[in-house]
Amino acid sequence: MKKLEVSSFALLLLAVMIGFPPVSSCAEMMATQVVEAEGNAYVIGLDLARARNEAIRDALLKAVVQVANRFLAPQDAERKSRLLNEQIYSQAEGFIQDYRLISESSAMDVYTVAIRVTVFADGIRDELHGLGLIRPNQHNLVSAGISLTIHGIRSYGDYARCYGILKDRTPGIRAAVPREASWGSARFDVAAEGTIPSVAERLREKLTGEIKSQDDQSLEIHLR
Repeated sequence: MKKLEVSSFALLLLAVMIGFPPVSSCAEMMATQVVEAEGNAYVIGLDLARARNEAIRDALLKAVVQVANRFLAPQDAERKSRLLNEQIYSQAEGFIQDYRLISESSAMDVYTVAIRVTVFADGIRDELHGLGLIRPNQHNLVSAGISLTIHGIRSYGDYARCYGILKDRTPGIRAAVPREASWGSARFDVAAEGTIPSVAERLREKLTGEIKSQDDQSLEIHLR
């Protein structure tokens, strides 16, 4: 029975791994950033569909502003607001890779949405450089490429939960790509913001595990 469980688990993981396109490095994952934003729009003439679309556009714009502000000095963001509006924010949707609706509601005459957005950060940085607002290759972000190994995986449900946490529910984790999976453990390439210790602590809390080892490029966590 145990052998059958292991075989089924391995087949499921193989199917999952095949479904993911190869990614050559965490540097490529860092070309995008995932942020959350809230958008609002007035409901006019009971037209909820129009208000919903406008609220989503408002949230997408705010997501692009968030990412741009990570590269800009605060005084430049304020002093150059007109230039930024004309050259970048007016075409905000062109910097969006994709988005996912988290929640939506309508209260009184205002429609509100919350979305999780993947933004082309490199594209924004290049535009800012072209406008003379940042230096070439300037990064105001502390970025880390981490090889994360999770031990204590005993079922496909464990694997799916861990991957879901990495992909959708951990602040500062920009991307997670499955690399290896076997009975008992799985390895991911993770692109994250912050130092290894800070990332490790966030993952320890989210995954409900114990940190087994960590260095400048790798992290191992054992599920409880």
